[in-house]
Amino acid sequence: MVELVAPEDVVAPMYFVSHTWMNKASRLFDHVMDYLTNASDTVTVWLDILCVNQHEDTIAHQHDVHPSSFSSVVQACSAGTLVVLDIGNKEASSPATRAWCIFEWAHTLLLHGPDGLHLYLRPEDRAALLESINVTEAKCHKLEDKVMILNEVSRYHTSPEVFNTKLKLQLLLEPLSYRVHVQRLTKRAAAMGTQWVFDGVDAWLASESR
Repeated sequence: MVELVAPEDVVAPMYFVSHTWMNKASRLFDHVMDYLTNASDTVTVWLDILCVNQHEDTIAHQHDVHPSSFSSVVQACSAGTLVVLDIGNKEASSPATRAWCIFEWAHTLLLHGPDGLHLYLRPEDRAALLESINVTEAKCHKLEDKVMILNEVSRYHTSPEVFNTKLKLQLLLEPLSYRVHVQRLTKRAAAMGTQWVFDGVDAWLASESR
């Protein structure tokens, strides 16, 4: 890949892209580009399908799939993790059913908090995602990888069951990535020449008469 990427385009990533490899690459790219449609040209992402060495007979593979390697990459992504959801497509696999995706979410919540987990989720897809969240039932190609992932989840979130509950409650009770959505909508409005003034609303919210 070195010969295909200009040196000036190789910089620290802002978003870690969490996705299911079983799904179509075209929808992966569409999802990321749609979410970042109004982002600056300087925004960068870490796409693990292009960055992780999957050749098991190499030394690099041993380092790439180590839990500390993933954790350090997630931490380096200053804007958090962008989750690619294909819930609405019947032939697609939900990332919530994949152990490695759950592992990425667990470290994102640990390192960046709820504001760092960006779920570009349609309201009608929320129930389907909630139903698919079960860490212990999540699939993984290698059993030893799943054992490691469950140990990491228990290490940082008490137990898989507690983590399931945490994630479901956050999906139900918190508008994840709210701050990011507001910034995107504000930039889009500014590009269209629209200016929103919320002084009156802010004053009302701060008053005792609401």
